[in-house]
Amino acid sequence: MSDIRFPNIFKVASIGGPNGILHYFEDALEKEFPIRRIFWIHDVPNGGSRGGHAHIDENQMLVCLAGKLSIELETLSGEITNFQLSQADQVLYVPAQTWCVVKFQEKGMLLGISDREFSEADYIRDKKDFEKLQRAYRTKHGILTGGG
Repeated sequence: MSDIRFPNIFKVASIGGPNGILHYFEDALEKEFPIRRIFWIHDVPNGGSRGGHAHIDENQMLVCLAGKLSIELETLSGEITNFQLSQADQVLYVPAQTWCVVKFQEKGMLLGISDREFSEADYIRDKKDFEKLQRAYRTKHGILTGGG
């Protein structure tokens, strides 16, 4: 698995043949990312979005099982990165305290893998609260912004 401090896409192992393709995680993943919850989202209207939140402690991995997903991530430092998922062997790592918006296209189906059990208290649902965390982070780390 790639550096788990930053959002990034990595590929999982695959075995393919005339009967289809099998993708899988094994031991190395469990050591760095203990799986505590799995969820999936589908039947989102084309162009519809989900997410629009961050987690305080929860890290996630996102997989596109069908269709296409456009994902925008914003870190505490203010860096915004866009990712496209459209292959089942691509996994996007989303670290805690990263604002995430997922746009569904072409009958997209999202599989989410989390290292925490569900807790409403772990969610940052208000973008203004996230922006306060960003300002505190930037001040602590001496990061200058154009917006003052």
